[in-house]
Amino acid sequence: NEVVNRGGVAIVPAFALARSQEILIVLKDQGLNVWFDGMGRKISKIFLKYPQYLRYPKDLKKAMKEVNLVHSDHGRKLALKADVIVTSSGMMDGGPILSYMMKLRNDKKNAVLLTGYQVEGTNSRLLIEKGKMAFYGVVETVDCEVEYFDFSAHAGHTQLVNFAKGCKPEKIVLFHSDNREPLVESLKDTAEVLTPMNGEEFQL
Repeated sequence: NEVVNRGGVAIVPAFALARSQEILIVLKDQGLNVWFDGMGRKISKIFLKYPQYLRYPKDLKKAMKEVNLVHSDHGRKLALKADVIVTSSGMMDGGPILSYMMKLRNDKKNAVLLTGYQVEGTNSRLLIEKGKMAFYGVVETVDCEVEYFDFSAHAGHTQLVNFAKGCKPEKIVLFHSDNREPLVESLKDTAEVLTPMNGEEFQL
């Protein structure tokens, strides 16, 4: 609302699977002009084909009716005048987000609202740390506002430890997280814990 009230566009880079749909549900009934682009559109349609597997199918259905779907380059031009653009990719490394940012990055009234963890080495992490983005190989300064909101998509430390212990495993392989040591410490009495690095081979 702050961004819209000052005459800017709120750009929401969102993961296509689940996060985009969550954001649309959050935005429904807010009276905002929301445009939806990227792979999340197709995933939303697939979700709605199987409402029995969704927690809030009616909310998603209503949210999808309220948004404007981008289907073409002409739609992307129209979306530039929106209140909110929800689009992939969530870490800003590809997809329609690059096109929107090229056009909206220099206006301080606009804002990028990040909604999930941004991995090191990604465009969005570069944006958070340096205020810059790589556009098709060329690094450019981004002058619009950047904000980060942590919409956690998975269980926290305690829930992961309890789940692993409940499975009574012989071995646990941890891939996720920049720092795996706290989980290793919590799980070392449960099973053998492996923490392979990228490209490292191991046996189960």
